[in-house]
Amino acid sequence: MYVPIQFIDSRLLHPQLSYREITPSVPLQVFVACYWFLDSVSPLQEIVPHRVLPDGCVDILLDLSAGETHFVGVMSEADMVPMIGEVHLMGIRFLPHSLPVLLKGDAGFVANGMVQLGEIWGQRAAFLEEVSIPGLSAEQKVKATERALLTWFIQDAADSRWSALLNLITEKKGIVSIAELADYYTVSERHISRTFKSLMGITAKEYTNIIRFQSVLHYLKMSRGHINWSDLSVDTGYYDQSHLINEFKKRYGITPGRLIAGECPLFPIQSPPAPL
Repeated sequence: MYVPIQFIDSRLLHPQLSYREITPSVPLQVFVACYWFLDSVSPLQEIVPHRVLPDGCVDILLDLSAGETHFVGVMSEADMVPMIGEVHLMGIRFLPHSLPVLLKGDAGFVANGMVQLGEIWGQRAAFLEEVSIPGLSAEQKVKATERALLTWFIQDAADSRWSALLNLITEKKGIVSIAELADYYTVSERHISRTFKSLMGITAKEYTNIIRFQSVLHYLKMSRGHINWSDLSVDTGYYDQSHLINEFKKRYGITPGRLIAGECPLFPIQSPPAPL
């Protein structure tokens, strides 16, 4: 199962922010990566940059302070979101397996951007009114969310061919060509390309590059001590060390060396998911 990474360094959590993730119930784990919560312990008096990384997922973002809900599409590059004042955010991070159910093959207009959720789902988003009730705990918000999601995903089962294609890319850590994917599934490269553009809004090549970038993040998160950048570039399918650095900077916004040195702007940590 694909496990997307957003944050890899626990040293850089802003002292006024708290972040946690809650694991979905077992029936939803093929569709939902996690439910996440980002809150300010006290109002932020200055802008705090929140770095969002490309992971191939889409999110429903609830701004509980402003009373707004957005659908955030698949991102190809890192985005820096400035935060100030009261911060109370809840997110539902959906795995790419869920996209045929969520967007019904019309993802182009939300890729690398976000739109008001009502523009996509209309009354289908009404369940979030319950989630937004003041005073509910994170666990209560998740349970209310899951009641709605279980209904949707029971009615619309996973697309087995789409899931198998995504699983193969994950198993290969993104080191696979479109020609190899087409040959494996005995379809044309054009068919693969059309499928990704329709369901994700980005190209198949862009998605494999995101998964390869995520594999680098997993390596950096698990590594201890010295990192051999040349070996890492070979192991993760880059032509050479320079190619790895350039691609990482495109996806993350800074070079991997600056990240490991702790020179990146503040961003929340990824804490271990709590059971539902």
